[in-house]
Amino acid sequence: MKEPTSILYPRDRAKILKQIAYGEMRLDTKRNYFYIKVKIKNNKYYKYLHYLFRHKYYVAIECFKYGLYWRGIIHDWSKFLPSEFFPYVQSFYGEFQPECPVYSGPVDWQKKQYLEKTSKNFDRAWLHHQHLNKHHFQHWILREDSGQNKILEMPYKYAIEMFCDWVGAGIAITGKRDIVEWYEKNKEVILLHENTRNFVEKLIYRNEKQY
Repeated sequence: MKEPTSILYPRDRAKILKQIAYGEMRLDTKRNYFYIKVKIKNNKYYKYLHYLFRHKYYVAIECFKYGLYWRGIIHDWSKFLPSEFFPYVQSFYGEFQPECPVYSGPVDWQKKQYLEKTSKNFDRAWLHHQHLNKHHFQHWILREDSGQNKILEMPYKYAIEMFCDWVGAGIAITGKRDIVEWYEKNKEVILLHENTRNFVEKLIYRNEKQY
């Protein structure tokens, strides 16, 4: 089967589906339409956007429950910036392609260079994301000149959004509200001010009782 030579725009889909239903479309055109549809769904950018919107949807629902309507709407807005979007796509959905024109040499060496570059770009994107989004606990860790880390107390609205982020991510990834199990496994590495931790844990364990 030959690859389609033209792009199928969304405005043409209804017309094409109608033609397919009434048998007015040639078989090769039908194949091209469904080939494009499958190809789009397998595209790494489509996959990441699909997850990102699912994540934002579930986080927004949780934020709305606490009256944080604006926080729910703009949650993770910076992930649409090129400085974050492309490194995230490449890190989570990118695949190494042998004989990539960017690299030369043995395949193993090419793959190593690819993975190193992908990891470096993602680290920068993740740091950028933490700096711009105050619902991440890392945003509130102050690195002092002495080399010590000082943990600052999070404002309530960002602490609630962080909790909603954890819940929404769990549902988007696993389909379950497994916030308590996830928190118990990771709480040792989640650095929170004492007041913030007490507040967030009340949300977590109260949430468990409700569901």
